[in-house]
Amino acid sequence: MESHDLALTMTGPAPEESTADSAQALERAMGGDRAAFDELLRCYERRVLMTAWRILGSKEDAQDAAQEVFLRLYRQLQRVDPKRPLMPWLYRMTCIGSAAGTQTCGWRKPIVQAQRVIRPVKSRGPNRSK
Repeated sequence: MESHDLALTMTGPAPEESTADSAQALERAMGGDRAAFDELLRCYERRVLMTAWRILGSKEDAQDAAQEVFLRLYRQLQRVDPKRPLMPWLYRMTCIGSAAGTQTCGWRKPIVQAQRVIRPVKSRGPNRSK
């Protein structure tokens, strides 16, 4: 699959998906069925995009991150266990990829930079010494 073949957009509601349907589509995709992979993409696209958008704060950056997640899924199809739900794997890859993007790729600039924290000194009271 070429990277330009995968265009992610958020159009319409996310299709309903059952675990059995997803597992079957995953197994077919593992066997080389491109339509099955497209089915997986349609099922999970919105959730991956929204997760990345919450992390990155930008629709364009979220689309880039989501595209990377689905490319990673495509490249690693043979390593995914079809007996396990796919969404936890996608969620983890989305979080890892988006976090890496915020730190190394400059996808998102920090809203607030870390500053020195000054804590108030507790008063010992008038009658207390040391």
